[in-house]
Amino acid sequence: MYVAQMKWKTSEGNVAGALLIHYNHEVRGLEEKLTDTQHDFLDVIVSSLHVHLTKEECMLVVVVKGDVKRIRELVDEISKLRGIKSWQFSFVNLVT
Repeated sequence: MYVAQMKWKTSEGNVAGALLIHYNHEVRGLEEKLTDTQHDFLDVIVSSLHVHLTKEECMLVVVVKGDVKRIRELVDEISKLRGIKSWQFSFVNLVT
């Protein structure tokens, strides 16, 4: 995982990938903040999928494509929201 984390922090250019977000949907206001944040990043978000895991827990899969710096901004915004249990990002570099 360490190599992947370093690649994520140092990558440049365009990438495509998926952000998996595991969260507690019972945290007041979290789903609204997640939706608002997605709307702020429509330039890199291609699609999203909401999955019900348990009565309290959900997973959001956000598919992204674009400048990795902008995608890092998205991940930073989402990762600091209260109620996010964990997140993981996987990507591939796009050759232009």
